Amino acid sequence: GNGNIPCEIRWAITLPLVHEKPVGEIQEIPIRGIIAMSINGVPAYGPQEVGSDNAVDPTGQIKDAQFWYGHATKQKVWHLHNPYMGKETPDKDTLLGYALDGFPIYGPYPVNSPDALDECNGIFVNGQYQYHVLEIADVDGTTTDYCKSEEPKEVVNWNYILGCYKGK
Repeated sequence: GNGNIPCEIRWAITLPLVHEKPVGEIQEIPIRGIIAMSINGVPAYGPQEVGSDNAVDPTGQIKDAQFWYGHATKQKVWHLHNPYMGKETPDKDTLLGYALDGFPIYGPYPVNSPDALDECNGIFVNGQYQYHVLEIADVDGTTTDYCKSEEPKEVVNWNYILGCYKGK
């Protein structure tokens, strides 16, 4: 297990109140570091751990990074990589947190749904844009190539929380 003991950190994050969704413009998320804030106040980090390992790979170097409740860094920062973002059993209607571009993040969207998520794991629901996390089983963890921009659209590559930022 992880011997790093977390300490209390007061996070101050500014999120936009008015969202802009540029047409055709996306911003790649960082592979490490904060990409979103969960509703319980724990930051969600990008998909890679030290050594460029897939953070939720149970055979990876950091074994406890895969779990829904998170783990601490050597600097004692508690954070999440798991798409459940601190919830044990979320569904598509469960608000998990907010991406740093201000759009909400909800639980896993049904893969077999006629409404497909876009390249950022987002979709419009009742006229509002929102992200949905992916189930770990629906993520291609077999490749070490992180950046999705060179891959066909069908390839889902470690983007279990966010695929990219759609807003500004």
